[in-house]
Amino acid sequence: MNKIPNILTICRIILSLILLLVKPLSLLFLIIYSLCGISDMVDGLIARKMNWTSTLGTKLDTIADAIFLLIAGGRLLWVLWFPKWLLYSAGMVLLIRLVTYSIGFARYRQWTSFHTRLNKLTGLLLFLVPLLYVTSPLNIWGPLIIVIAVFSASEELCIVLLSKDLDLNCPSLFHMTRRSANGK
Repeated sequence: MNKIPNILTICRIILSLILLLVKPLSLLFLIIYSLCGISDMVDGLIARKMNWTSTLGTKLDTIADAIFLLIAGGRLLWVLWFPKWLLYSAGMVLLIRLVTYSIGFARYRQWTSFHTRLNKLTGLLLFLVPLLYVTSPLNIWGPLIIVIAVFSASEELCIVLLSKDLDLNCPSLFHMTRRSANGK
């Protein structure tokens, strides 16, 4: 039973690969895309609630997230139109994240993508982009997503720079600093 979160994560990888074969924004694409997002929310929730978290599960989740992001993002970028300011802003967030990952790798000799609350919120908002794209004005939700993504990327950079020990499941910078202050 304790393998259920990892099985869900592996299913997300397989479904992400299937997205390569489906027309972007088609009904089948949106169904598979939604299943990937649901599995991303459910696998971690189950793992934490049932105390089935593991180093393997954390790494597998990060790999599945990256595969889903690359495939779904790559497929959607060809069919969605975004203004230059939004693309430049997203590039800035990506640059912050690349710097963070580089510093994290130099410090810990491994991939350091944290499962913070802000990262989860950013992921949820990015996941909703295809739906938001067709239902509401870009000038409302675009800046909101960028601001949250900048805070999320900046928080992750601060965690990498300030943490003494690597905890990929650190929920926030404030949680990390409280743990450090309490000697934990």
